[in-house]
Amino acid sequence: MTEPFEVCGYVVVEPNGNTALGHVNDHPLARFSLRGLHSELVKQAEETTPLLGQIALKGQATVIYAAPNTGKTLLTLHLLSDAIQRGRVNPAHVYYLNLDDTFNGLLEKLKIAERLGFNMLSEGFGGAERFKVRAFFDVMREVIRMGRSRDTVMVLDTLKRFTNLIDKTTSSQFTALMREFVMNGGTLIALAHTNKHLQTAKRYPQAPAT
Repeated sequence: MTEPFEVCGYVVVEPNGNTALGHVNDHPLARFSLRGLHSELVKQAEETTPLLGQIALKGQATVIYAAPNTGKTLLTLHLLSDAIQRGRVNPAHVYYLNLDDTFNGLLEKLKIAERLGFNMLSEGFGGAERFKVRAFFDVMREVIRMGRSRDTVMVLDTLKRFTNLIDKTTSSQFTALMREFVMNGGTLIALAHTNKHLQTAKRYPQAPAT
């Protein structure tokens, strides 16, 4: 009877001359292991430097909540202008997705974008191709797949245009994609409204948790 084959260890010789003792691992989770990739991931790490004042850091996801018409967009544009002028970010890498504006408001902000050199996108408008929110997920997957997350700073104005914040399924799908974008070095800044109907919320408060 033939004896069972014994799996032996092996030695990995890396380009830098380092060697590491390895072994065959047929565990289903083994193919996802990050072991041995530390030096490679260090190269991809994005330094967490301030981007929008002390509000948002580069290489992270930040959501700015405030009541409607309290100046979220104005503050963001002011801080973004300051970041560009201070050299904290390359304006060519900034993509401002404006989906919460009138046509005249879009024109005013586009004028600012062109003066500062960053990109502005809006539903139904575009150069070679018109931007559609329904294509957002596919475009972001392409950004990640092409390795362009690291040089992308994305502003979503406002967040509710891209996902249903009160639906756990759709918001979880959105969050998962944005986490992948950020984990690959991207920077996300999203603007969101607090409750527009506080009087209704006070009149019909939620039942206490049991």
